[in-house]
Amino acid sequence: MATINMKQGGATAGLSVSPTSQPGIVSIKVRAVDVVAANGGVTIGAGDVIQLMDIPAYTRYGYGTINVKTIDSGTAFTVNLGATNADEFIAAGPFTTLGIVPEGTGTFDLNLISGAADVLALTVAAETATGDDWVVEVLVEVADYTGNPRARSAKDVA
Repeated sequence: MATINMKQGGATAGLSVSPTSQPGIVSIKVRAVDVVAANGGVTIGAGDVIQLMDIPAYTRYGYGTINVKTIDSGTAFTVNLGATNADEFIAAGPFTTLGIVPEGTGTFDLNLISGAADVLALTVAAETATGDDWVVEVLVEVADYTGNPRARSAKDVA
């Protein structure tokens, strides 16, 4: 089990955000070849955590989903998407069909407010004969949420 940092400033270019008081959709493109490279060339396996984005304290985030752009050529590859709980948005979502990944037993449209800093991540739920050639886009809505509608960020009310 490995933790692979795909955030901007990590091993390879990913994304780091600074949420504002205006909600917005964050799009994060993840390619298997980049993840394998960031993992020192080691194939991705069950239990691996692919860190995508920092979630600062007092940030509202939700409606996380995955859009499969390129199908994995392996026979079985599923992931969870979440932060505090690994499967807050998607549980055991397959990368075997193009388009939006089914939510499984997760709660897809869950809106959360972080009380402490966290990290949005993909966690590999199952992997069997993975081709490591998938490309996905992770989408999540984020906004700074301090309770002050005029605040531009958490530091404005601190």
